[in-house]
Amino acid sequence: MVMCSKPFAPLAGKVAGALGLPDVRMIVVPHPFGSVSQDELVRSGVPDHVLADVLGFFGDD
Repeated sequence: MVMCSKPFAPLAGKVAGALGLPDVRMIVVPHPFGSVSQDELVRSGVPDHVLADVLGFFGDD
């Protein structure tokens, strides 16, 4: 599983494919998220989005 911000998702997919993981599961979050305060992230709903994606991945199989 890979988590990256939206502008880097295509690159992450290409790198994963080059490493033999073309179907890697990705969680894509808004950019930027590394420089945003925890309070701002919580208000934006990013943690809820990430948790829902992770739980969805485990429920797919």
